[in-house]
Amino acid sequence: MKAYLTILVVAFTAACSTRTEDMRPAEPARALGIERLNVTETPTTLTVTGLGIKGEIMAKVELKVGRFTFESEDRGEVYGRQLVVQSLGKEVSHESEGLNALTLPAHNLGASIAAFVLDPQVTSALGVWGVRFDSTWSDLGLEATAPVAGDLPDDEQPYCTFTLTSPGALGACTHVGCSGTCVSFERGAPGGDSGEYRCCDGSPVAERLCLPMPGGNGQSTACGMTGPNGCAVCLLTWANQCQTWTGGGQAMMWYDTCG
Repeated sequence: MKAYLTILVVAFTAACSTRTEDMRPAEPARALGIERLNVTETPTTLTVTGLGIKGEIMAKVELKVGRFTFESEDRGEVYGRQLVVQSLGKEVSHESEGLNALTLPAHNLGASIAAFVLDPQVTSALGVWGVRFDSTWSDLGLEATAPVAGDLPDDEQPYCTFTLTSPGALGACTHVGCSGTCVSFERGAPGGDSGEYRCCDGSPVAERLCLPMPGGNGQSTACGMTGPNGCAVCLLTWANQCQTWTGGGQAMMWYDTCG
């Protein structure tokens, strides 16, 4: 608890006044065409914009703190964080209740998003606000020369399809709120925390962390506060196609953001 309080005090101390600063990105972000990073902070918002050589916006991360209504669950209005990351036309988002420190998974970000949001300048800015990722560029094997759209054939779009895989498959999800397909998997000891890959009709693709019920609702996790069904959202993104399945003891989800 002391660690959380320390991070939050730093976050709100840094956000007491509006601040704008320009920084230079590292090589993986520069491979996306980003020449400089513009960091702007207000008492309730952090914005990091990746700008091209002519000042055009190539990527952007925006973190807001305040009251909002959850998009992924019927939880009503809550006070917490909303994070949106955009890069080369791709977007991922995260919503969480409360202001405890967050550690978000990076393995499912996709190359264009990861090359931007895992830049040391970007992670440093997010860290002051209590948001971190569980992996670095080197952990993901992301090369500094990651291809951008101009490096690919005209009929090929980069970073469109993603496949997530986790061991310890449990089968179909038992939690309510998804009319599409959903598979669950163990995140630790049997009978403990579980994860979900969800392809819901008319809803974003999601990965969730779920605590055992009863008693798992309203609890703080690495992915934020759990809702009424004991689950917190780790990944939330839109996709034109999505599939979930199990095989060989693994739970898997494939999705296409290009269509």
